[in-house]
Amino acid sequence: MSKTEAILRALRASGAFEAARYLTRRKLRILCYHGLWLGGAPHYGDCLYMDPKKFEERMEWLAASRYPVLGLDEALRRLDDGSLPDNAVVITIDDGWYSTYRGMVPVLVRLGLPATVYVTTYYATRQIPVLNVLIQHMLEAAPRTLSSCYELLQSENALPDAPSSPVDRAYLAQELTGQIDSRPYSERWPAVEKLAAALDFRLEPVISGRLFHLMSEDEIRGLAALGMDIQLHTHTHRMHEMNASRVAEEIRRNRITLARILDRGPEEFRHFCFPSGVFSSEIFRTLRDLGMLSATTTRSGLVDKGDERMELNRILDCQSLSLIELEARVCGLWHLLSVSRARLAR
Repeated sequence: MSKTEAILRALRASGAFEAARYLTRRKLRILCYHGLWLGGAPHYGDCLYMDPKKFEERMEWLAASRYPVLGLDEALRRLDDGSLPDNAVVITIDDGWYSTYRGMVPVLVRLGLPATVYVTTYYATRQIPVLNVLIQHMLEAAPRTLSSCYELLQSENALPDAPSSPVDRAYLAQELTGQIDSRPYSERWPAVEKLAAALDFRLEPVISGRLFHLMSEDEIRGLAALGMDIQLHTHTHRMHEMNASRVAEEIRRNRITLARILDRGPEEFRHFCFPSGVFSSEIFRTLRDLGMLSATTTRSGLVDKGDERMELNRILDCQSLSLIELEARVCGLWHLLSVSRARLAR
């Protein structure tokens, strides 16, 4: 048990968790998940992928708790009109990974828990792995040294001499992804195969297991048929440095694609999630002009009635987070401590 967990257990035993629940009872809790790691040991992607068993245990805890779980649209409407149940929770899942369809949704359906799934559509319609995430994984799992892939790069930027740190690997992955993305579409996958060969990385298990695939169009339809709320996450998971016209085009393409897949009117998609949690107030007017009722971030915290709807806080659950650490966030204790620290810093 870590020191943090020991302190939190003592606080829970003292009644601090219950006091925080009461003090924050009128606020909305929005949980944030992404996908599940289906690739076996070692685990990959702390806040991107969660172990299937751990997610199931989380949802079973939530279903058995005193936190009523509502759909996003209903929760925000009831927050506005004052009818929100005390300590209400919303479950949101970003990106639309295949593992969400395979492992997360069956758990939610079994437990009767509603959820909003924000789906980005470019890779969903093409059904190849999400390249930047795949390449990052390849660089972390590759048997060979990363310098073996330098000859594939035509970079004007300085590259790290010994790219062993997470920062160096992320930088190298960004460079490689940028180069591959800049090629004609027909040349991208052959370039990935060439990179895999340079790194002595086996692609076949990744492809057959769909570890980095998004849901297919049929799977998106299957999610909707099971009652999951499908909403917007841009077409290509990019915000283009908050350029208003390009962001608007991303959302329009995302909306039109989902409307086609689900045979619905585009206006039915009116909740948005910022890709990677990157947001700016400069874009709020664009979102409202497009008819958005909400936009979620990955900024930690609870949601109050008067909060800006285009930058909603969430609680990001991660593989490395223990259950009691999640409880501390859901009960509102973490939120109260963060608010207190911010006030003291002024």
